Amino acid sequence: MDRQEDDEQNRTVRVSIANIDGSNSQTLRPYTYSAVPEREGLSPNGKFFVFPAQDQNSNNTLSGYIAILDLKTNEFQEIPIYMFGDISWKPDSTQFIYSGKILDESKEYYWSGLFLFDMETKESTLLGERWKGAWSPNGEWLAVYDGTEGQKMMFLTRPDGTKGQNLDIPELYTKKRIYRILWSPDNSGLYLKARLQSLPEKYVLIYYDIESGTTKEIFNFEDWAQYAWEMMKLSPDGEWLILETNYQAEWWGIVSDFYICNQEECIPLEPPDFFKCERADWVGPYSTDP
Repeated sequence: MDRQEDDEQNRTVRVSIANIDGSNSQTLRPYTYSAVPEREGLSPNGKFFVFPAQDQNSNNTLSGYIAILDLKTNEFQEIPIYMFGDISWKPDSTQFIYSGKILDESKEYYWSGLFLFDMETKESTLLGERWKGAWSPNGEWLAVYDGTEGQKMMFLTRPDGTKGQNLDIPELYTKKRIYRILWSPDNSGLYLKARLQSLPEKYVLIYYDIESGTTKEIFNFEDWAQYAWEMMKLSPDGEWLILETNYQAEWWGIVSDFYICNQEECIPLEPPDFFKCERADWVGPYSTDP
């Protein structure tokens, strides 16, 4: 993605695709968003690229789209559904879950909900209000955080709504908010980024073992930006993950720091002097090199 800032409030995101050698590059179309970054998702079969997009109308309101690119045919679809990220695909690439916006009964403001999108029907189904979720690698379960006041907890559920077990995660980690959920590749546990009820704001990276019901705190840190889209990404073998944190730098606004973590510790990812890392990922499907 090629991002270009138009002014202080709005940015234009230009979506381009190209072959791995850089050939056959083509720009699809620009989208305008306000303070909402892209949260894209490549389907497990590599055939589809999905991301949230917004257009700014003449009355200065934002309309939302699910933008779907077929990487084989280059066909581009826009589904008029307000999605802002946290895409988690079913392993067979037929469906994905995502965080979307729901209009309050007063029609005055939105809150988030967890939706299921079907690639064949191009329809979305609301699974739960104020939910956040992640699809298990075997496709059988969704790990869900319910952020409803007075009820904040995590549980497993089937995609069809059949309830599974509650997850016995200490209230210390669930009372404020769970930001990010990642399954281990063998379906045995969950990596969670949680925000604690404390001042200054504290965040923790924890690992929850589903079979034993035990929770292990790996890393705690302060995070100035408090954004849900900060990255957590597991290596293909599931042994390590990349953790992004943010802080306010007087000379550069919001700056990201990255860590390489396992179930025991987090190690700072340090780029060369005078450089700051903005994005990190794993190299190739079988590599453990970030």
